[in-house]
Amino acid sequence: GEVWIGAKAVELGLADGVGLLRSVLAERFPEATVTPVHTPKPLVTRLMGGGAAAVGEAVGGALSVLGDRALWARYGL
Repeated sequence: GEVWIGAKAVELGLADGVGLLRSVLAERFPEATVTPVHTPKPLVTRLMGGGAAAVGEAVGGALSVLGDRALWARYGL
């Protein structure tokens, strides 16, 4: 299927308008309050003590080691 976003979606009648969450809520529901919900970090990230970059580096390093091992195994070493 095709996807239309932004002004094109409004033009085609697929959306009411374009706006930011807080400004649209404030306009339509002036008495509403927005409460952000924070999800916990994934277990691997918490165990490694870093953000997504640290996890990416760890996974990249592990894949590199596995690739090297597979290369050496090809020659029976």
